Amino acid sequence: MSGGGSKGAYEVGGLWGLVKTDTDKSHFNWDVVTGVSAGSLNTAIVTGFAPGDEDAMVEYASNLFQNTDNSGAYKMWPQGGIIYGITQESGMLDNEPAYNTVNKVIAELGTNKRKWVVSSVDANSGDYHLMNETLPRDEHARAFVASTLIPAVFPHDVWNGATLMDGGTVWNTNLVSAI
Repeated sequence: MSGGGSKGAYEVGGLWGLVKTDTDKSHFNWDVVTGVSAGSLNTAIVTGFAPGDEDAMVEYASNLFQNTDNSGAYKMWPQGGIIYGITQESGMLDNEPAYNTVNKVIAELGTNKRKWVVSSVDANSGDYHLMNETLPRDEHARAFVASTLIPAVFPHDVWNGATLMDGGTVWNTNLVSAI
């Protein structure tokens, strides 16, 4: 699943069209899903459905995007908006709502039903960080969101010694790690 901000919703629409019009659903029985940036949020959804349950997967994803607006992804900093974000935080917008949305998705869908890989970049070193289903379950939402942290827009996440930002700043569709 690739990045591109609001293209994440477009990606779900494309996937919905493929799944709903292809009579051979086995084309979508992926064992592994990889995502970056907005695609990592879609990866969080896809991994909640077992191979063979693609109709339910695209219905869930479509409903989520239809019923979630920007308030499910970010909000202004209550302490002073964008100016506060620029001067006191590492991003203009507070993305706590994104963490809440992804945690809600994970809670609703339960355990992973597919392997997954998402990526972030260390803003200090440029190292490409891969995160996958072997992380403790309570860190999955953090991994999915860390891949979406557009520099200067959303605050970076300091995690395990790395200052993580959007994985799409280095590589937009990481198929190699899935393999």
